[in-house]
Amino acid sequence: RSRVSTQKITLISLQPDLSHLYGCADMSDTNAHVVLFQSNKFFWRTRNSIDVTIVQYNALNVTEIISYEPSIDKEAPRIYLNSKVLVTKLDYEEIASKVGAAKQRNAPTQTAEFTSDITNQAMSDYILNR
Repeated sequence: RSRVSTQKITLISLQPDLSHLYGCADMSDTNAHVVLFQSNKFFWRTRNSIDVTIVQYNALNVTEIISYEPSIDKEAPRIYLNSKVLVTKLDYEEIASKVGAAKQRNAPTQTAEFTSDITNQAMSDYILNR
């Protein structure tokens, strides 16, 4: 059984016009970000679905959560998380078990892309389960 941390993730405020201070021209710079998740999330109690996009800006150490409610055509205020804090919240036992399962299937597990994909999925799962 996995222990879930009750400690809150530190939110940060990010001014788009200050992004040049962090080494990229703006937050839309395609080389500076990775889309971790882009799909919809269904809430069964209210029976509604929202579109969610989670983007990580590596140069800024920021993870951005963008949510959009298509039924009312409205985007919620964007949420910015400190990526360094988010990484400390990941379930590394689960990540290790996924790597172990891949090794049993003789999948190439020593690549940076494989490791990055598993970590990105763990970050997305952590955010979406909150």
